[in-house]
Amino acid sequence: MTDSGVIRRLHDNDIQSAWARFLELQTTFFGPGEVQWLQHHQALRGDVLEIGSALGHYGSYLAGQCAAHQVVGLEASADLIARQSSLPGNYRIEQCRVGAQPLPERHRGRFDTCVVRYVLQHDPAPLRLLQTLHDALPVGSRIFLVEEDDRLFVSNGRYAPWDAAVAIWKRACRFGGTNSQIGMDLPILVERAGFAVEDFSIDLRSNIDNPVMFFDFFKSVVELLWLSTPEFVSDEEFAFVSMGLEQAPPLGLCAVYPQIRLVARKR
Repeated sequence: MTDSGVIRRLHDNDIQSAWARFLELQTTFFGPGEVQWLQHHQALRGDVLEIGSALGHYGSYLAGQCAAHQVVGLEASADLIARQSSLPGNYRIEQCRVGAQPLPERHRGRFDTCVVRYVLQHDPAPLRLLQTLHDALPVGSRIFLVEEDDRLFVSNGRYAPWDAAVAIWKRACRFGGTNSQIGMDLPILVERAGFAVEDFSIDLRSNIDNPVMFFDFFKSVVELLWLSTPEFVSDEEFAFVSMGLEQAPPLGLCAVYPQIRLVARKR
């Protein structure tokens, strides 16, 4: 995976704090729905492999939902692993740059469930990563992918701070090396890697779901981008979005974010 502005600047205490807030809000806002999705597909009935553990927020949450089983995370960055705090007893994180490296031999053929969440968009070779997983997972196992696609962001044009946040997101991703339009391409990618798609869905989250948490999450995104990639986000833009998203939005639906989910099986 590429080293984003966040990873390159992890020595900065402000960025460390901002990223931790972002990951915590991301897990809190999206985690419950994702667990329901995994449970619907009966994916938490055994040990789980997680690709891209970062600081362990989501993996810790997932481990709490399947306490009778082990969750093993693979994270490319040794710096991130060193910064992780206490983890649940059934969750551990090991270093592996999946795709550039094969899975550790002890994990080959072991897991029937593999979760890859917001990882492919940051990898310059997502097909290689998926092919590495296809090579290592047992026949019949499934991968559960979660991504986004900024072509499906929706605005009614009545909430300028939201529109500004989306514009910053798209610009920073485009110039920073993140493929924020990978979501709609997932079926093609996983088929090319050798998996068979079993389910593909778009979960549209909006400010109606939980207005405070929804906009807090996107405020944390813009703050993280402002701190880690200041060349793409000006102080004035950040102030406008930050202060604007703290104010009450217009009544009714004004902002929609697409979370894209895919289930595929190794044939």
